[in-house]
Amino acid sequence: MATRLRIVSIKEVRGVQHSVDVTGETLYEAAATGLSVLRQDDWAAVIGPGTEREVRVKAPETTHKITVLQIQRSV
Repeated sequence: MATRLRIVSIKEVRGVQHSVDVTGETLYEAAATGLSVLRQDDWAAVIGPGTEREVRVKAPETTHKITVLQIQRSV
């Protein structure tokens, strides 16, 4: 599988959406990397296992929505 640019987004409890550009060969690799980067901020303590995040793949652009629990089960 080829490494591709992906945009991982999460909407926190106040309704603010945060996004980060990451690379990864798989959807779950990119989601885990994005989650790791997003958790470095103070507000990130509210990210629970059921919190949904959106992962957009660039070229061709596609969108996937998965939860933290689904990411944890894949690794």
